[in-house]
Amino acid sequence: MVYERARQNMEAMVNWLIGNWRRVWSWFQDDVFRRLFANAGKLLGANGIAAVLEFVVAILTARALRPENYGVLALILAYEATIKRSYEMVRPRAGEAQPGCSVEYVWETGNLFLKTREALESNHKVRVNKFDPSVLSEELSD
Repeated sequence: MVYERARQNMEAMVNWLIGNWRRVWSWFQDDVFRRLFANAGKLLGANGIAAVLEFVVAILTARALRPENYGVLALILAYEATIKRSYEMVRPRAGEAQPGCSVEYVWETGNLFLKTREALESNHKVRVNKFDPSVLSEELSD
C-alpha cells in the first residue's frame, strides 16, 4: 500500500513536470516572449559594452593626466557629487509635500565639511558658525 501511494505521488509529479514543461516551452514559441528575451539581451549587451568603455576611458584619462592631475580631477568630481547630493536632499521627493532635509541642515553640513578641510590644510583651529539666512540673501544680491 505504501509502495502504491509513492508510485502515485511520483506519477503525479512527473505529469506535473511534463505539463509545466510544455507550458514553459509554449512561452518560447510566443513571438512577444521571444522579442522580450531579444530586447533584454540587447540591453544587457549594451550595458556590458558601456561598462567596458567606461573602464577604458578611465585608464586613458589616468594615463593622460598623470597621477597628480588625475587626483585633482577625482577631487573635482567628488565635490560636484557632494553638491549635487546636497541639492537632492533639499528638493521634495515624489509624493512628498516637504523637502527631505532643510536648507539649514544642508548649509551647516556643507560649511562643516569645508571648514574641516580648511582646518586640516592650514593646521589651525577654525570656527563653524550656525546657519544665518541673511548669508543667502547677501550672496544672492552680489
